[in-house]
Amino acid sequence: MSFYSDVFLFRLSSDQLPAIHQSISSNQLNIHFQPGLLCGVELQSGGASEMSNAEVIASRLLTFNQMYSYEKRLQTFSEWPFREDCQCTPELMAKAGFVHCPSENEPDVACCFYCLRELEGWEPEDNPWSEHAKRSPNCAFLHMKKTFDKLTAIEYFQLEQERLRIYIKKMGHRKIAFFRDEVETTSKNLRALI
Repeated sequence: MSFYSDVFLFRLSSDQLPAIHQSISSNQLNIHFQPGLLCGVELQSGGASEMSNAEVIASRLLTFNQMYSYEKRLQTFSEWPFREDCQCTPELMAKAGFVHCPSENEPDVACCFYCLRELEGWEPEDNPWSEHAKRSPNCAFLHMKKTFDKLTAIEYFQLEQERLRIYIKKMGHRKIAFFRDEVETTSKNLRALI
């Protein structure tokens, strides 16, 4: 099992989530939707800018709030490669909090709607709950004692506050890594001039 660190999504409001396949910005990004759900995006050529990365993560934060529903998460697994005689069936993946976010090259990418942890390279014997807990032991979804429909408004807003904290932390780490890379590139360029 390995991490899939950059599944790109496009920022849309919930009323813009029809079952479509749409090309964006000169065929660079393809957006894939399943009925009513944000699914995923694949890169066609080149890389996405740091700004589009930020928009991608923001879109997940904004659209994955619908994924507290097991049924909505399960709907995203219509094209999941593992169906029978395995531990990572669509039902078990959805129960573990995952949303299917495939790309052309990575058909088995799944992302936790809550902690935004992405996993790929699934094997039939992988247990989704165990893999999720191993990679993201502090994910509040894994520790929920109630189903979504039993949460109070206060509990829901506390969970959403934590999801926002996770998003801010993830964005902070990405910005620091981007800045570190820029400093390293600038430093190499300056050394080359000397």
